[in-house]
Amino acid sequence: MTELATRLVPRARPRVSTVVVAALLVAAVTPYVRAVPYHGETLPGTSVAGVDLAGMGHAAAVASIQAAVLPSLTRQVVLSAGGERFAVRPSELYALDAVATADAALAASRRTEPERMAALVGFREVEVAPVLVERPEGIAGFLAQVRKAGGRSATAATVEMSGREPTVTPSSDGLRLDPTRLLADVRHAAFDGGAVTARFLPSKARYSTTDAEGAAKLARDLTGTPVYVFFEGRPLRTLAPHELARLVEFEKRSGDFLVAFDQERVARVLGPAVGRHEVRAVDARFEVVGDRVRVVPDRPGIGLDEAGAVAGVTAAAYSPDRRIAE
Repeated sequence: MTELATRLVPRARPRVSTVVVAALLVAAVTPYVRAVPYHGETLPGTSVAGVDLAGMGHAAAVASIQAAVLPSLTRQVVLSAGGERFAVRPSELYALDAVATADAALAASRRTEPERMAALVGFREVEVAPVLVERPEGIAGFLAQVRKAGGRSATAATVEMSGREPTVTPSSDGLRLDPTRLLADVRHAAFDGGAVTARFLPSKARYSTTDAEGAAKLARDLTGTPVYVFFEGRPLRTLAPHELARLVEFEKRSGDFLVAFDQERVARVLGPAVGRHEVRAVDARFEVVGDRVRVVPDRPGIGLDEAGAVAGVTAAAYSPDRRIAE
C-alpha cells in the first residue's frame, strides 16, 4: 500500500533534468524576445564617438551622431612639421556623412546570427567609426603646407661634358611626407585629443651620383682615342678625342644614363667629308621632243645615312680595339 501510494502521489520537487531543460529554453528564447523592441533600431552595445546609440531609430541616430561628431571636427589639432607648429581643423579636411554613419550603426552586429545574439544579451560592444567624406581641395592645400614646412625634394644627379672632361653634379636625398599616416593621425587626434607630428620618410633620387659617375667614366673611355671613319673601304675622316667629346650626349633612361652620340652633330661633322662623294638626286620629269612628250626617269642620289653614321661611330667608340666606323 505504501509503495502504491508513493507511485500515485506526485513528487513535490521537479527533476533536475527538467530544470536544466527549462533554463536552456529560457536562455534560447530570451534573445529573440529582446530582439522584438530593436526591430529597425540600433542594437545594444553600439556607439559612435563614444555615444551609446542602443535602441535609436535612424533619424534619432543621425541627430545623435551629428551632436557627437561635429564638435570634434571643429576642434583645432596642433601639428608639428619640420620645426614649425600650426593648427588645422579637421572640418577643413573632412565632412561628416551622418546618414551613412547611422546606416553603419544600424547594421552593426547584424552581419551574423551569433553576433546579433551576443549584442542582445550584452556580450558584444561595437564602436562604429564616423563616415567622413574627404574635401579634396582642403586636403591638397593642407598637405602642401606640411610638405613645405618639413619636406625636401630629392635632386637627381646630372652629368655633362665640359670640354673633353665630363662633369658630375651629385644627387641629394630628400624627405617625403607620409600623407596617409598624417591624415590618419589628424582624424585620431580630432576624437581622442593630442598633438600630431608629421612623419617624413627618406626619398632617394632617381638618378644617383653613382649612376652619373659611371656614365662619366664611360664617356672618358668612348672619347679617349680617335675613331676612324671609312667610306667604301677608304679613309674618310678621323674623329679626334676632342671632337668625339663634343658629340657625346647623356640620356636618362629608366633610372640610368645612356651615353651616346648626337645624330645631328655627327652629321654636321661628317657632312663636309662626305660631300665630295655625294650625288644629287634628280626627280623624274616630262620632256617634249617634237610633237611627242616623253618621261625622263628619276636618278637616285647618294648621301649621308645619318642614322647609320651615328650607329657606326657609336659602335666604333664602344669597341675596345677596332675603332673603325664604316
